Amino acid sequence: RDRYGVYPLKGKLLNVREATTKKMTENSEISQLVKILGLNYGEKYVDKSDLSKLRYGKLMIMADQDQDGSHIKGLVINFIHYKWPNLLKHDYIEVFITPILKVSKGSEVLSFYSMPEFEQWQTSTPNWQKWKCKYYKGLGTSTAKEAKEYFSNMERHRIIFKYQSIKDDLAIQLAFNSALSDDRKDWIKWHTEDINQRREQKLPMDYLYRKDTKQINFNDFVNKELVLFSKSSTERAIPNIMDGLKPGQRKIMFVCFTKNLIREIKVAQLGGKVAENSAYHHGEQSLTNTIVGLAQNFVGSNNINFLVPAGQFGTRLHGGNDAASARYIFTRLSPLALSLFNKNDEPLLTYLNEDGMSIEPEWYCPIIPTVLVNGGHGVGTGYSTDIPSYNPLTLSNNMKYYIRQERERQHQLNNPTSEPKKYSDVITLVELIPWFKNFTGEIKLLDNDRTRGVINGVCAKLDESTIEITDLPVGTWTQQYKENVLETMLHPKKNDIAPSILDYKEYHTDTTVRFVVKLSHEQFAKFNEAGLHKSFRLQDTFKLTNMVLFDHNGILRRYKTAEEISEEFFMVRLQMYVKRKEYMVGTLKSQCEKLDNIARFIKEKIENAISVENKKISAVIDMLVERKYARDPEKVWREEAKKKFAVELATHAVHEDTDQLADLQQKQDDEEDEAIDDGDNNKKKKPKTTTSNQVDTTYYDYLINMSLRNLTKERRDEIVKDQKEKHDKLDALEKKSPEDLYEDDIFNFETEYRKVLEKERADEMSEVAHPTTKKAGGDNKARKRQTTKPQRAETRPAPHGKRITPVIDPALVKKVNEEILKRTKEEKTVEDKKSIIEYLVKEGVTSEEITNIMQMRCKEKKKIGGVTEKKSTETQDKKLNGTIDENDENSNVSMMSVDGNDNSGLVKEEVTPKRNAQRTAKEKVTQYGGDNDNEDDDSIIHEMEIDDNESDYMGSDSETEKKIKKGSTKPKQPRKPKSATPNNATSPTKKKTAAKRSASVVLMDNQQDDGESSAKNKKTEKPKKPRVKKEPGATPKKETVKKEAKKVVKRPKSDDSDEDDIPILSNTSTPTKKPRTQRTAAAKKSYHISDDDDDDEDYV
Repeated sequence: RDRYGVYPLKGKLLNVREATTKKMTENSEISQLVKILGLNYGEKYVDKSDLSKLRYGKLMIMADQDQDGSHIKGLVINFIHYKWPNLLKHDYIEVFITPILKVSKGSEVLSFYSMPEFEQWQTSTPNWQKWKCKYYKGLGTSTAKEAKEYFSNMERHRIIFKYQSIKDDLAIQLAFNSALSDDRKDWIKWHTEDINQRREQKLPMDYLYRKDTKQINFNDFVNKELVLFSKSSTERAIPNIMDGLKPGQRKIMFVCFTKNLIREIKVAQLGGKVAENSAYHHGEQSLTNTIVGLAQNFVGSNNINFLVPAGQFGTRLHGGNDAASARYIFTRLSPLALSLFNKNDEPLLTYLNEDGMSIEPEWYCPIIPTVLVNGGHGVGTGYSTDIPSYNPLTLSNNMKYYIRQERERQHQLNNPTSEPKKYSDVITLVELIPWFKNFTGEIKLLDNDRTRGVINGVCAKLDESTIEITDLPVGTWTQQYKENVLETMLHPKKNDIAPSILDYKEYHTDTTVRFVVKLSHEQFAKFNEAGLHKSFRLQDTFKLTNMVLFDHNGILRRYKTAEEISEEFFMVRLQMYVKRKEYMVGTLKSQCEKLDNIARFIKEKIENAISVENKKISAVIDMLVERKYARDPEKVWREEAKKKFAVELATHAVHEDTDQLADLQQKQDDEEDEAIDDGDNNKKKKPKTTTSNQVDTTYYDYLINMSLRNLTKERRDEIVKDQKEKHDKLDALEKKSPEDLYEDDIFNFETEYRKVLEKERADEMSEVAHPTTKKAGGDNKARKRQTTKPQRAETRPAPHGKRITPVIDPALVKKVNEEILKRTKEEKTVEDKKSIIEYLVKEGVTSEEITNIMQMRCKEKKKIGGVTEKKSTETQDKKLNGTIDENDENSNVSMMSVDGNDNSGLVKEEVTPKRNAQRTAKEKVTQYGGDNDNEDDDSIIHEMEIDDNESDYMGSDSETEKKIKKGSTKPKQPRKPKSATPNNATSPTKKKTAAKRSASVVLMDNQQDDGESSAKNKKTEKPKKPRVKKEPGATPKKETVKKEAKKVVKRPKSDDSDEDDIPILSNTSTPTKKPRTQRTAAAKKSYHISDDDDDDEDYV
């Protein structure tokens, strides 16, 4: 106890890389950890002897073994690396691993330390279902006995982090840098593809903690363990295109469907059932909140709530945060949910399996895209999604349009000469515009950009000094609007500012909004001139450019429009109807055949044509086979369907307690093991289980085990009636096409939906508000007059109010136009890049040489970044210069192959960034949208696949380096022409002209910078000499020298200094440049990705 200390983190640590200094110092866990370890923000800990200054020689992280535990480990490593990166090089950090899952069979127990390891064991073990599985969600799952076992075997559970190379620094830097969300997108995609390829090729999964693992490096930790959290967080945040549900929501619907919850159940009890029957491994509070979210129906929540809110599930007053506790409220399945999710689809879904238990399917298949009905929002690692809600009737109308188009296409293929089918009504494709149930405001898409739109609330003019607000933009809640808008207008925070309004009154209900605002005539005229919607913040904007979903194959995709989502959904949904018809026809045929055999058996038994009394089973079976009775048709069909549709048809049945089933299975296995030891018993049992008659008996049990009640007249008539109904149903089904089945389901849904709307309107109209509580005086007429005037009338919009027509803010239109121009320019730049690659290929440049060209040209562009560039007269040269523009956000040329494809994984094995990422990282965060890509510290990296976007965060120099370079600027100036080719020996103002050279000249320059001189250099440069020599003789030479000095002070010789400090490693055949000797002692310092300056400035 004198040498070991324990400190509980109590959850996830702060991501210090994205936090301000103030936020970091105010964080309790960070401050306590620094104090306990004895860390000093000013220390560098360059030498291992510096560790003696610390209070502890090692830092061991002991976290949960699941994905969230991996994230906690990563956050602690990120904290140490960001402030004291040298500690990682001294093997200061270790981890203590515990099992995430244990399987047992009898006395044999196996422990697994990662899910890929367990999945590999499942694949290699034939009867793994017979093992009892226990999932260890956290450290608290282990018993005291197990904890002692862990610590008694430290050699297995203690893993040391070993620093290997700059790869480790890059891995950590990119892991928790919010500016690199695009890199994480590619990384998640590549990891998913790698897993799929391994499964297809039946290769073992790659996991981190093997039996002989004693130490790991940070790069492997990020790319083999932290990647699992990244993928998991994305899957939990992004819905699927088919059902619009996230995994937690899908688990809830799965339990509701399997348990057939049409009767009310307490939300807290439903949460327990979901956790029990769907392998839910997270907190129950989160689960109950998800249930509440599925049942909410106020404006801005759900257009169709899948669960019924029986109780206080939240209102628009507080955006649903005012819901009652889960133990007080009840819920059940909504009738609309039952009509959207047809039960006939359940046997055809692909169900998942976890811990030996069959759980929810990969996705459900509703009849319309519910992801567009209720929308989808979420932020994961590298990805976020924002999809608004749309009108269910519009979606069903478009589905019917697609059905008719598909029917017409099939008709043309089968009968091209016949006339198309005529319909009594005309259905047209309706443009999808966001729509929210019971919202009375206006939603409009911009004319010049249909991916942008505005949501306007409702305000009306009552008189020259009074307005009323009767609806707010979707997502703006009543209490929030009151506090943030009206209160600040009535009571400004600064005393020297006059109030903008005189007074306001509230007349809200839980479903409606009504503010009555009083203004002076001058204030009203001022607000009216500026626009009342803009002045009172009743106009909000939205974008339709971030529609990211998992497709039906489980691949993340970005969709451009809601129509694209609808079309892809329709094609998958139609294929499901084809499978459903085939399955339903097979099922009905088996049922009809079974009833035919039963009816014939009863008839022949009554007529004494067959006899089963006092006969052996084998004789009865032989008699049935001889009289051509079919084996159990339903059982035979289930076996055929399981092979044909490749799904387990019984998975949608109600599940029992899996632990109890596992115990019974284990007991049965133990009894069988004991029976094997007894040779005599074994011999007696074998004949019973191996006879063919015994096997055939199971297929004729439906006849042999029939109840005697079936021989009565009443029961026989019922069987004959069922037989006729099944045959009629089969005939009707066979006449229908899959498109007909789809139309029937949509018609039933629309009927049910309109019925629900009518019921809600009737309930709203029947709500009679209580009369005023004042006692009515006078005669009965006055009393009657008072009771017939409900008090709720004041909550409705004033009938004499003049509604104000909203006007789109001109500033928004201007901003959109600028974005359109920028987008057009970026698209043109991408096309230019492709043409440049083609141009280089024509000149015989290899892909490896192109990579080196792009690296060199990026550095050259940084040198001339602040110089005013002249207009280019040659189009091809202009394209060449554009390919390596550092300011181009979409610049990705160094990752492009000669054919224009993305081959970023083949370019560089190890890329060393430039010093101090502070300044450009700030700009990058602004570019990526800040909070959206922050991902609540869920940022992860890709293993070293770094494209030209690296230059956006790796190019700045620290303040210390600037001072050093500033002092040595003058001596360095004479060296500048030495490192350049003769064609480059020009002033900075003319570097643009010098840069406009053919691709072969650029290639030669790159080879000369790598220390290679050849006769080819001179040959290629020779034709360019006359034009280049002409420029140094220009008259404004002094002026250019002056500008050069000024430029050097700002960013002196960034290229040379970078080469002095960092070598660029490559896995290509081109020789890499070796680091040269440092010219000054002050500049000789170890490179670290994090900020090594003495000041503690952080970027957000």
